[in-house]
Amino acid sequence: MKIETQLQADHQMTVVVELDQELLEKHKHRAVRAISKQAKIPGFRPGKAPYSVLLRHFGEEVILEEALESLVNEVYPQVIDEAQIKPFGPGSLNEILSKEPPKFSFSIPLMPEVELFDYLAVRKEYELQKPTDEEIEQVLKNIQVQQAVTEPVEQRPVEPGDMVQIKLTETILNPEENQDSNLAEDMTQSVYVNKEYDHKDTLPYQGFMDQLIGMNVGDEKTVTHTFNEVEPDDALFEKEVELKFSIVAISTAVLPELTDEFAQSVSTEYATVDDLRKSIGEQIETYRKQNYDNEYLTALMDEIVSQSPVKYPPQLFDQEVEAYLEQTEHELSHQGMEFDAYLKVLGKTKEEFVEDHKEEIETKIHRVLVLEEISRRENLQVNQQELQQSVAEMTMRYGLYQYMKQLPKQQADRIAQRITMDAANQILNDKLMKRLIYIGSGQMELEAELRSLDSSTEEDSLEATESETETAEPVE
Repeated sequence: MKIETQLQADHQMTVVVELDQELLEKHKHRAVRAISKQAKIPGFRPGKAPYSVLLRHFGEEVILEEALESLVNEVYPQVIDEAQIKPFGPGSLNEILSKEPPKFSFSIPLMPEVELFDYLAVRKEYELQKPTDEEIEQVLKNIQVQQAVTEPVEQRPVEPGDMVQIKLTETILNPEENQDSNLAEDMTQSVYVNKEYDHKDTLPYQGFMDQLIGMNVGDEKTVTHTFNEVEPDDALFEKEVELKFSIVAISTAVLPELTDEFAQSVSTEYATVDDLRKSIGEQIETYRKQNYDNEYLTALMDEIVSQSPVKYPPQLFDQEVEAYLEQTEHELSHQGMEFDAYLKVLGKTKEEFVEDHKEEIETKIHRVLVLEEISRRENLQVNQQELQQSVAEMTMRYGLYQYMKQLPKQQADRIAQRITMDAANQILNDKLMKRLIYIGSGQMELEAELRSLDSSTEEDSLEATESETETAEPVE
């Protein structure tokens, strides 16, 4: 067997294989035997017709085609082994270059390769902010507002301290392409008109309550607001929004006092107001840590990924496209829309839709390959128990069980396989996130220094003890 290889730009290997003619003849006779068992040749029992008769009956081309298929199937694993190729998936027969001697050309997709940046050297200060007393008190005040005792008032406009019920419609005046301009339509919302509660997380926006003062029940007003970078919804940054609202009801509001009884009314878990404050602080810290860790990891990964070139075959991209399309179809099904109908709304073909999202898919592939390589080097693994638990949680969370029961088995199996892969990736991602934060924040380096310092201290202490023993005068 003669083998020639040539690496292609799309991370596939072209392999040209030349075989001995005797091997082809062997497979031609094998093909004849296989055909003869199924064929009915006049004057001969099945499988008993001689080779020359079968050759005349079926023709050289039919037997040769069968022999070549058998030959390729037999030698392909040997080609992979002898050429020392790590295939990503099944190869394909490009061309039969010659029949005498048999010579074939294959294309074989290669396993992805990652030229990993020195991620152990990446450093970024970890600055998680603890909840402030003001933030905790703000949440406490919000809980007080929720439990306020209200009494309707009539014949007067809105005043500070009132609880006002409004009906609100919000519309983006300068939406981006494919962005839904309708944010809210006739949404009923309660607003506590008190400057102490007017902060950046107040909806619709900070300062909105000033628009309500002086209005009466039944009054309507239209205002516009351009969202800035300090307001909570990033999707509305620099967007001009029109707000149409009317006053539905005005009530006076009496807030409950911050007593232990109030804390107990919130939940039986709290015996005192201090217990409630402590729980609020812990909840804020947990939520903030999740968001901060995600932002921190994203910044670390952006630096690592940008300096870690990857190579992968087109078959990997095709797989990710199929997964992306299936995920899109599933999400649309929850909105009662079919994918074809969605494409018509967009005015695009399936191919154009894929092209629009090509960069997003390629970015995901790049990121996942780098993450997988780091996980491999860190020897991060998923055990069966945590995988089963994660798959069950994902299936329940997204309502996939009933959805998959309605699908053909082959499609359901593909989705099940994808869920398992996603669950495993999520587990590895969680472990990797903790590991990268541990590395990037310098904690690993600090602990190594401390261990080295402890070791040096122990050695110094041991040397000092030995020195004292050697210089001690003997006791008479």
